[in-house]
Formats: sequence, structure tokens, C-alpha cells
Amino acid sequence: YDPGDEFKSPPTWKGNYKFQVAALAVFPGGIEPNDEQRSLAVYVHLLESRGSNAMDSLTLKIKLLNHKDPAKTITWTSVHAFDEMDQSWGCSTLIPLEDIKKGGLGWLNGQGKIVLRAAVLPSSVGGPNPREIRRRGRASNSASGSPEAVSESSAKRAKPQ
Repeated sequence: YDPGDEFKSPPTWKGNYKFQVAALAVFPGGIEPNDEQRSLAVYVHLLESRGSNAMDSLTLKIKLLNHKDPAKTITWTSVHAFDEMDQSWGCSTLIPLEDIKKGGLGWLNGQGKIVLRAAVLPSSVGGPNPREIRRRGRASNSASGSPEAVSESSAKRAKPQ
């Protein structure tokens, strides 16, 4: 993957929302640089909404499958309310690109590709934001130093020149 490469899923409807998943190979340190490490960023884009309950809070889940050891699959979860100004949400630094490229770690499937799974679910009203990332069977949240969830609109400004 080269810095700035973007890979998009086909758009799909989930209830009253039309979404698309985008994976970005960015440099350095994901969308918001915090070190000199190239990282994979993954976002869910809201393309369209319909109905009276549009813009309710939704739970977003993104999984990066590990083909060698399923227990090492990375799962990122966040609750987000999309609005007119914020149409994208995701994880700015899901995994370092160098980890993906190491064949023995299990991130690439038999065809040499990563497999991402994304889910958009209704969130519980009034519940806490379960923003977390699971790595190697451990959960952590943003308060303990795991990657922050950020809007992609800020990501576009942070791309290298």
C-alpha cells in the first residue's frame, strides 16, 4: 500500500442509511500523526439517509480479520450520531501498515489481501459510548491510549503533501 491509497466498498443500504466503507493507507501515523508510523485508517461514510429517524445515533463496528489466529482479529467499535457536517466516522490508526505486510502475522489472506468487515447497528438510547478497540483479545478505550475515532473530514487536511 502506498501513502494515500484508498479502497472503497460498494455502497449499501442499512435501514434508513446508505453507507460505504473506505480504507486508507496513510502516512505518517494514520490521519492524525502521532509518530512516524504508517497506519491503516478505516472509515464508514454516510452517503444518504431517509425517513423521520434519520441522524439517530448508530453503533459502528469495524473488524480486521486475522487469518492465522482469529483471536487476534482487531475490532473497533464506536457510537456516533451523523449530522450535516459530519458524514464520515472511523478509526484513524487501526493497525500499522508494516504489521499488515508481515506475512507471518496473519493479516493477509491466501490472495495477499486484508479482509475488513463493517457493521452499522442501532445504538441504545442514553447508553454510554463504547468506543474501544480490541487487539489480541484485549479491549482498551481511548482514555488508555488506543486509537481515537475521528471524522474523516479532518483526515483530508492531514494527508502528506
